[in-house]
Formats: sequence, C-alpha cells, structure tokens
Amino acid sequence: MAQISVKIDDKLKKEAQDILASYGVDVSTGIRMYFKAIVRSNGIPLELRPMTELDEANYEADNHIYHGSYSSFEEYKKAMRK
Repeated sequence: MAQISVKIDDKLKKEAQDILASYGVDVSTGIRMYFKAIVRSNGIPLELRPMTELDEANYEADNHIYHGSYSSFEEYKKAMRK
C-alpha cells in the first residue's frame, strides 16, 4: 500500500476534518473516497469555473472585506451602478 504526504494549511485541514467527521469519516478515508471518485469519473470530480462578480462579492461579504462606506442606501446603489 502506498503512502502520501501532503503539506496543507492548518485551518483548511481542520475545516475538512470537521466536515468529514460529521459524516463519520476520518481524513484518510475521505482522501481514499476522493481518489476513488477521480478514478470512477476518469477526471477531477469538481466543478471548476471562473469566479463571477457575484462569487467575489459573496466571498468578500463572508470574509468581512469591505471597500469603503456609504452614508445612505442611495449612495450605495449609486456606487454599485458604476
């Protein structure tokens, strides 16, 4: 049996571990499941697409990234039309 060593961001690993654990799956099993999905689909079983403006706005909102402030909703709408 082969062994794989991968360097990964601690936060990403913890988040993935928590999600897998909610399904009763450990990380090694989750990775094996992903590899089996690669083989079964004969490709990468992910939807890969460019980030849209909406995706970017949602990302910024989720991560509390703000570009300025507005004194009114009308000022905000005016800025969004640019």
